[in-house]
Amino acid sequence: MIKKGLTILLLIFFVGCSNKDITANITDDTEEETNDIIATTTDNTPVKKEPLPDDKTIDLSVDNEIIEIDTEEIPILSYFLSTFENKQIGINTMTLEELEIENLYLLSFNCNINNCSYLLLDQNNPKRSMLLNDFVHLKSIVPSPSEEDFLIIFEHRHSDEMVIFNLDKWRKKNFEQNLKEFGEIRLSNPEWINQNEFSVDILQSEANNMQKVTFTKAEEEIIEK
Repeated sequence: MIKKGLTILLLIFFVGCSNKDITANITDDTEEETNDIIATTTDNTPVKKEPLPDDKTIDLSVDNEIIEIDTEEIPILSYFLSTFENKQIGINTMTLEELEIENLYLLSFNCNINNCSYLLLDQNNPKRSMLLNDFVHLKSIVPSPSEEDFLIIFEHRHSDEMVIFNLDKWRKKNFEQNLKEFGEIRLSNPEWINQNEFSVDILQSEANNMQKVTFTKAEEEIIEK
């Protein structure tokens, strides 16, 4: 009886040890598989990149100087650049010219042969700009003696246009009505006589007749000589 009892106890002991080994093996294998799954999942998950902020400024070179332009403040320029898949290509088509009055620049863009759109930019006030004309040829831009105005001549297909741009009021005045009586014309040699008067040579296309005409800026009158 004693031997049978010892035999039974030994059997129970060995069975218990075997169950522990099996449990340990199952646990270890499960942990390894879980770790492999986690590692694989982590490695295969794509890393999301944060979008880069859209650059709202462009840099243009003029006379070995870099001028920064905030396109966000100039909707028409921002729209023009948005038509290019590569914004730099659009920037490369632009031309920036420094005018005779300090910190004023003329930007030519959207050009086709000799015709362009023209923006007047004020670097004293980066938020201030003015589209002077669209898809024309700029023949001349002359500052007044007091540097309060620009006398500007644009060439259209059939006739020329003359504009006075006042810098203080930041607006332009067209002399179309004053020139209407001349018909289709070509303008040349614009000159300021004083702050309120300027002259320009007018060639009438039909008559093939050249004459110098003096304009009074304040009164918007034409005085023929």
